[in-house]
Order: sequence, then C-alpha cells, then structure tokens
Amino acid sequence: MLAGPAPTRQRHRGRAALVLMALALPLVIATVFPMGAPAPGVGAPEVPVASHTIGQLRLPGATWINVAPQSPQPANGDGFWLMPGVTATRIGRVVRMGADTPAEIRDMVARVVRDINDAAGVGLTIGPNANGPPTADEIVVRVTDQTICGPIASGCTSNAIAQSEGFGVVTNAVVEIQRDLLGSGYELPVLLHEMGHAMGLGHYNEPYGTQMQVMWGFVTPEMTSYRSGDRNGLRALAAAFANPGVIGIVDQVRQEPGGIRVAGWTVDVDDPPAQLAVTALVGSVSRTDAVANLYRSDVEAAVPQAGPNHGFEITAPTPAQQQQFSVCVNAVGFRGQEIRVNCRVLAVEHQPIGRVDSVTVTAPGTVRVTGWAIDP
Repeated sequence: MLAGPAPTRQRHRGRAALVLMALALPLVIATVFPMGAPAPGVGAPEVPVASHTIGQLRLPGATWINVAPQSPQPANGDGFWLMPGVTATRIGRVVRMGADTPAEIRDMVARVVRDINDAAGVGLTIGPNANGPPTADEIVVRVTDQTICGPIASGCTSNAIAQSEGFGVVTNAVVEIQRDLLGSGYELPVLLHEMGHAMGLGHYNEPYGTQMQVMWGFVTPEMTSYRSGDRNGLRALAAAFANPGVIGIVDQVRQEPGGIRVAGWTVDVDDPPAQLAVTALVGSVSRTDAVANLYRSDVEAAVPQAGPNHGFEITAPTPAQQQQFSVCVNAVGFRGQEIRVNCRVLAVEHQPIGRVDSVTVTAPGTVRVTGWAIDP
C-alpha cells in the first residue's frame, strides 16, 4: 500500500497508445477517513485524515516489488505528483456507476467529471449504471459497505496501468466509497480525491500557492473542486498521453560550487533530429532554460535515427533553503507542448567554510577579528 505521494520519476516512451499493453499493473490506493482529526498546521475542524498505502505487487515474470512505505516528497513546483508507474491517463474513458448508486452521489460524480474535463479536456463521459468490473477504458464508481481496501478505508481506488518501456497509462479503475460516508459532508471531497487517483494523480503533501490541494493527504469540506496544482497534474497526464514521443533521462543532479548541476538527454521520437528546448526546475524556486544539443553517445544507442547531440548540462541556482527539493526537467516537443522528462530529489545543504586570520584587542572591551568565509 502507498503512504505519501508518488515517486518523481516519469519517463515518456513509445509513440502511440496501441503499444502500451505489454504489462497490466494493478495499483490499489486506500484512503482512511476517521472523523474529527484536525489537520496539522491548518486549524480547520473535523478534517478527515487520509492514509494511502500500496501493497506488494507481483508482476508477471518479475520479482516481488515492495513500494511501501514511501516518505512524503518535496514540492516539485507544479503542485502535483503522479502515482507510481504512471506517466499518462487515457483519453475518452467512460465513467460507470453501480445500479444502486444514490442519486446524490451520481450528481456529485457528474460534477467531478465536468471538473476533470474542464481542467484537462480528457473527454470523460458518464455511461449507464450497471454492476460488474470495469471493462477496458472504464472507471467504475461504487458505494459499498466495505471498500476493497478493507473496513477502515472510507475511500479506495484500484487502477490498471498499461506499461511499455517506462511509459505507463492508466486504462481502467475502480473507485469505492463507504456507505457510512453519506451525509457527512465529505462525499464530494473524497470523490474528487479518489477520482484524482483514478486519473493517475498521487498525493501532494505541501501547499501550492496559498492552498493545500485536493490531492493532499487530508480533505476538508471546502474542497469542492480541483485546485490549481491538481489541475496542473490532470493537464500533464492528458498532455503526456497525447504526446508520448518525448523521452529522455535525468542522470545527474548534484550540488556543486556555483549551483545545482542537472544533466541528461531528451529526444522527441516523432522528430528525432530536433534539438529540444529544456527547462530545469528546482522546486518552485527557479527555472533555468537550455537547449539539449550536447554530445551523448548513449543517445545514439537508444534512438539511432536521432544522432548523438541531444544532451543537456544545466547549472541552476542553489536555493537558499537547506531542505529537499524536487529537480525536474521539462522539454518542448515538436507539437509545442512542454512535457515532463524526469524528476530527481536532491537534499540541498549549505556548508560554509572559512578561516580566522587574526584576533586583536583594539581597545578595552573591543576585539578586531579578521578572516574569510564562503559558502561553496
């Protein structure tokens, strides 16, 4: 089970959705909402606590993969994280509800669907009510006495992810909320949160702008629509599905004298010779632009028709804060959209050095100290 937000690494591979069915990866997200627990540092009354966990998953022909627990990730500057293994969300899915879904929940689901379509243009539609598991490209929403995640989970989402060479697309999902949540005032926030997971969003546990996002580990009754960071994430998932051709890696992120060094390569497989404009983002602190035009022998090995000159080396300003930062690289493909290439997490440290050269008493009660100091 998953605790905290999704990992930072997302890599875009493959040219079209038709090649993405090499592996179906089930992912279960459980949300626990005990009432009456105040959110730390927020002060709002009766804020439910959300705890998301992912179990060990057995992949066909692979070893056990334990993706729990995961510690909270630092802010990435865009206000969202994606779930493990997710790069994109499929366009044009159908949302279907169980035959016994209460009318007020059907209305709320329709409202959530409108909000998602407004944010990302993913073409969700409401299908006829029917019981049973989701078929391809469906999201099933159920009200149940006990979610698939167990009796303590008031909300739960299970996703199927089609993967091929690092490009992971959410294809279908089941969203469940417990029946005893009805009438609590938290139905809409929980549906927004869980439908966010069904689209591929993970937790984002820090403020973005002046607000916590719907995909925070807590929800409040005031969360009645997706907020700016949530909407950024939904747009990124939709854009990645529409533009799967931008691929690449970020293989160096380190703090050096003079700044944060970020290095890697990126190629648009739909236009391999093009040298892409790239941007390095250090949290929400800085954006540094460059062009991916440096020699990298591994690029030609990965994409022979591209040639070797698609590397980048960027020196971004070192933040003044001593904390963890997400360092991300975006690239602009030939379609003109900015696509996330990859992210890494860096702990920024400040270790100033120096020397005292002399200490002189210049007058009663006064001392003159000379020397030097620098933060490399």
